[in-house]
Amino acid sequence: MRRLLILDDEPEILQCLTEYFADQFDSIECALNGIDALEKLKGPEYSLIISDFKMPKLDGLEFIKTLKERDIRTPVIWISGQADPASQTEAWRAGITEFHRKPFRFDELQHSVEVALALGHAESSVREKLILHPSAKTVKIELEHELWNYLSNAAKSAGFSLESFIIDKLVEDIPADTLQKIVKR
Repeated sequence: MRRLLILDDEPEILQCLTEYFADQFDSIECALNGIDALEKLKGPEYSLIISDFKMPKLDGLEFIKTLKERDIRTPVIWISGQADPASQTEAWRAGITEFHRKPFRFDELQHSVEVALALGHAESSVREKLILHPSAKTVKIELEHELWNYLSNAAKSAGFSLESFIIDKLVEDIPADTLQKIVKR
């Protein structure tokens, strides 16, 4: 079941995004701020989060940092008309998947949603198939060839490599040099 959570303090933006994505998700929930969104995250897992930056009570950056602290790995697309470069950098470090400046183009946002969903699926698949061998201290990633190619092409079209995404975002607890050796095989 594909579920979307949208955070924005502008009801018009929430309505617009909800209508646009209505046919693409089984469930769409909205929140006017980060506090309300964190409450919604106590329920079933979301496939994707689209979050504004400037909101009352808990802004988008603090919301994203809280997700990371709680180890919530749902892909996040950040939208903002007011984010400064320092905040954007901090949001990238906190783990956003993509950033769009308001006013955004729906075709570009749509592409980001498709890539984020594919990468979210990849993370789930990799985590399920990531087998640690403590005696050999190696990691074996078993991922179907087809899925790997699809995700690799999606990542390339978004301007980054799937390998770097996996190393940077999916398996932060495993030493990067170990993963790089595996990915190169």
